[in-house]
Amino acid sequence: MSEYIKEYPIDNLRPWEGNPRKHTDDVDMLVVSIRAHGFKDPIEIDKDGTILAGHGRREAALKIGLDKVPVIKHDCSIRDKKVQAYVLANNKTAERSEWDYPKLKDVFTEIDTGEFQLEVTGFDMGEIEDILTYSRVEEIEPPDLASGEKEPYRQITFNVHEEQAEEVFSAIKLVKSKGLAVSNLNENSNGNALYVLAKEYNG
Repeated sequence: MSEYIKEYPIDNLRPWEGNPRKHTDDVDMLVVSIRAHGFKDPIEIDKDGTILAGHGRREAALKIGLDKVPVIKHDCSIRDKKVQAYVLANNKTAERSEWDYPKLKDVFTEIDTGEFQLEVTGFDMGEIEDILTYSRVEEIEPPDLASGEKEPYRQITFNVHEEQAEEVFSAIKLVKSKGLAVSNLNENSNGNALYVLAKEYNG
């Protein structure tokens, strides 16, 4: 059983001490979102008021100075291992989803009317600019690799699915647009861009 409570005292909310999810910059984004749109996403709590989902929203509400927030109160306890598993799943499943960048660009283009700051979407301006200048795969020239290997250079060939290719070409174009695909070792900007991406991932 669950109960929706429109106004729940924020002082009665208890963070789960075992919560493994950290909240840093996202809290400031939540502050912007809540101020712009209101508190649309209720915090989920157990029967004792311990937060199951919404620790970041609570921190944002405290920053804003809200006394009450909407919650969904579940008839369960965070002490239940199955409930703890739900909390982990609630956080982890969000990481599995991906953006459809062509559609995302279409949405941003439509809402970019000047009526409000686009940062209320949770994206920063750097991300928004990249999205608005995003080009679909068919508009991007494929990498122009040399034929054969020429010491000390190596030609590397990958097979990717059409949907994967879209992400690869988009990432290459993004790196090149930032002027990062330049190297004294290699004149091939696509190869340099792939190197930058690999180096970033490898830390």
